[in-house]
Amino acid sequence: MNVIIENVDASNALLVVLDGHLDATHYERVEREVVAAIDASAHRRLVLDFAAVAFVSSAGIRTLINVVKRNRSRGGTVWLAGVRPQVHEVFDISGLTPLFRSATTRADALREAAAG
Repeated sequence: MNVIIENVDASNALLVVLDGHLDATHYERVEREVVAAIDASAHRRLVLDFAAVAFVSSAGIRTLINVVKRNRSRGGTVWLAGVRPQVHEVFDISGLTPLFRSATTRADALREAAAG
């Protein structure tokens, strides 16, 4: 799993682009990197770009819950962008959907984050 993290000052957001499977093999590293970025960033809006994520396991779900908790503890909001239908179904079944704001694309999520 590749993780790209950047501050998008124009949107006042922290952008995390994930590529691959968020599963038992990768969840610890992903969580460690994203939580460290949240803690280091002044931005409270977090956009998770899931367009290239094909699979999320229960370990990945746990990671997302922990990321949301960490960002919310700072008064932040989390957007999911570009979630594939099969991954969205996992979020629905697991009850995660209400934890996030959702956008069709990364650009839409960043625009919504900029709007507040």
